[in-house]
Amino acid sequence: MTEEFFSTRRFALTTFTRIDMMSNGGLLLGASCLTGQYWFGSLWFYKNPEHAPDVDSCTAGVQLEAGVGGARWVDTTHVLVGLDTGGIAVWRLEDDFHTFVLSQSASGHDGVVTSVSVTSDSHFAVTSAHDRCIKIWDLPSFSLVYSAKAHSDLVSCVDSHPSEPHLFLSCAQDDRILLWDRRKTRPASILTGSASKLITLNINLIYAKVCYCDVSHQDFVHGLAWPTYSKLYTCGWDAQVLSHNLDAGQPTVLGQASAASHTESAGDLDEREDGELGSPRLTNGDIADHVGGGDSGLKASYSQAVKSSSQEISAEG
Repeated sequence: MTEEFFSTRRFALTTFTRIDMMSNGGLLLGASCLTGQYWFGSLWFYKNPEHAPDVDSCTAGVQLEAGVGGARWVDTTHVLVGLDTGGIAVWRLEDDFHTFVLSQSASGHDGVVTSVSVTSDSHFAVTSAHDRCIKIWDLPSFSLVYSAKAHSDLVSCVDSHPSEPHLFLSCAQDDRILLWDRRKTRPASILTGSASKLITLNINLIYAKVCYCDVSHQDFVHGLAWPTYSKLYTCGWDAQVLSHNLDAGQPTVLGQASAASHTESAGDLDEREDGELGSPRLTNGDIADHVGGGDSGLKASYSQAVKSSSQEISAEG
């Protein structure tokens, strides 16, 4: 590779990190994109899940200046997001699900957020991160109510019980799964151990044994979402979204991030005052962010939103 090549082209790698289903069938997709030296993130919402992951077909989208480590629905209009910065935030869907608006934010963890989960009563949220901490948040006030280091390695995933708001699971790369009960003075108990590193959890009460297995993904699978007991959506680092019909026993590849978006020409990048290439310009209007009245010249980062809670960031799909 020559220096001239790097001065005119920028390598970009897109991965899908989280997927979640809305109660009425809408699909939320969280993505991270390595562009040059920087990680960016984005949230995509699809009223029709079968349109994922086509950006042109998304109902709403927002770009974030950090990778997405976790994303879960709080209710039909609010999304809880955890980022690589350690920050967490709640985004609200407005304008008939066509606009994301930042509702609340907090500094969160001292490391990359790996997972977020919402209790069945939608009153509390549980988050995990590379700082080995499990944190519980009161969502109405968006305040921290509990924090503990129960694992000896980075916590990979947390998942709340689908009907019991006091119960949730956590797994970590210390090879342990912990069962948590917030009603107890010593809330964590070891559920089981594992011979390999644990990456993700998803609770399904119906199936207690392996009823389906698929190896269609070409890289790590990082997101699972159940719209029904017989259907499963998955996403992964291969930038693919798959729909699995458990009754038929076969998956359908809904789509993959376009290879054309993996390199950006210098003409598609903003140039900073120091002559260096900045972040990619968003030209298709599908994912954009702005401050206040919609001045696209005022690019607002997630970190800026955390520092200034009085400003609302919105993004129109």
